[in-house]
Amino acid sequence: MSNYTRADEKHCLSGLKVLLADDSPDNQLIVSFMLKSAGAEVAVVDNGQAALDQLREKKYDVVLMDLQMPVMDGFEALTQLRNRGNRTPVIALTAHTMSDERQKCLESGFTEHIAKPIDQTTLLEQLSSFVVQ
Repeated sequence: MSNYTRADEKHCLSGLKVLLADDSPDNQLIVSFMLKSAGAEVAVVDNGQAALDQLREKKYDVVLMDLQMPVMDGFEALTQLRNRGNRTPVIALTAHTMSDERQKCLESGFTEHIAKPIDQTTLLEQLSSFVVQ
């Protein structure tokens, strides 16, 4: 359970470095806005390969990874990331909300699963646990 409260929304992610990998320009805009409004630093890429490339260049506190993207999907990107020894927390973003999809994500090595459309409160609660105090 996080220490997140609605009153903390403005700065609850202050200093958190987030990599958002999502091929939808709308999702990129909306999620980036939610994160930046809460104080996070956000970098955006549009596929799993670009996420892997970005993670070679810079350290992030957490990655938000869409599952279905062109070039390389979220499952393959996570597999390659873990095979490299990178243990950065990766949260799956998906429109598939069935409990078996969440279980599949967790069994594949994702840290957590957030359903689309993304609820701001849920997103901030999930990410607040990665903020270094």
